[in-house]
Amino acid sequence: MGEAVDRKVPALFHNYVSFAGFAIAIASLCSIILLFLIELTGSTNTAYLGIFAYVILPAGLVFGLVVIGAGMLLERRRRSRLSPAEIAAFPRIDFNNPSSRRAFFTFVGLSMIFVFMSAFGSYRAFEHTVIARLSTPNR
Repeated sequence: MGEAVDRKVPALFHNYVSFAGFAIAIASLCSIILLFLIELTGSTNTAYLGIFAYVILPAGLVFGLVVIGAGMLLERRRRSRLSPAEIAAFPRIDFNNPSSRRAFFTFVGLSMIFVFMSAFGSYRAFEHTVIARLSTPNR
């Protein structure tokens, strides 16, 4: 009867700015995957496809992730103005808690995949820019 009620505070992600960033990031990721599959099948042979897939759309993906972070920061500031006790000073990370540990390793794993995909994309973008430069006639 004397137990403290642990009220679940909604995540900082639940705001329109973060949702817009999420939509931008997902749209860019889906477009990258689609263009990668089109290039993989070899149905088209144009350098512009690679430039979009490996240069322009990844920039859109990173922009979407930055917008998500900005939305979370704005939501945190809004909540701290309403009630400073509602939001913790720092996030609680407890590796003894299985869900915190799983979330941390998921974040690390997805970050590593993103870094490897970025390295692969950078190499492919370099290839496409060199091919585009070599295929243009000298003036």
